[in-house]
Amino acid sequence: MLLILTVVGIHRYPGSELVFFVVLGVVGTSVLGAGTLHYVAFYRAADEVRHGYTTLERSYQEVEKLDPVSGRTIRAAGEPYLDQKTRADRIATGFDLSAHSPAAAVPSDPYRQYRSRWQWTLLGVGVAASILAFLFRLSEGTR
Repeated sequence: MLLILTVVGIHRYPGSELVFFVVLGVVGTSVLGAGTLHYVAFYRAADEVRHGYTTLERSYQEVEKLDPVSGRTIRAAGEPYLDQKTRADRIATGFDLSAHSPAAAVPSDPYRQYRSRWQWTLLGVGVAASILAFLFRLSEGTR
C-alpha cells in the first residue's frame, strides 16, 4: 500500500523520489528474501518426500514421519497423523519403527502447489490494484 501511495504521489512532493526508491528497495528485498526462503523450504520438503520420509507436521501422510532432531521414524507411512501427546510420548520413549514399513511410500507430486480460492482472490486484487495505480499515474502525468 505504501508503495502504491508513493507512486501515485511522487510528482506532488519534492524529494519523494528518494522515498520511492527506499520503499521499493525494502519491499523488493523483502519479497525476494521471502520468495527464496519459500522455495528453499519447498525444495527441501519435496526432496524428503522423494526419499520416502518427511519431518513436517501433518504433511505427506503417505510417507514415514521422522523426528527432525533424532532422525527416528515415529510414524509409519499411511498411518494417521500423530496427535501432540502421542508424538511427545514416542519421542520421549525412543520409539523407532523399522525402515521397512509394510505400506509403500508412494508420494503424489511433491512439487505441485495448491492455492486456495483466497490466495487466487488476493493475487487478482493485487494485480488489479497495480494496474489501476499505474493507469492513475499515467492519467495524472497527462494533465
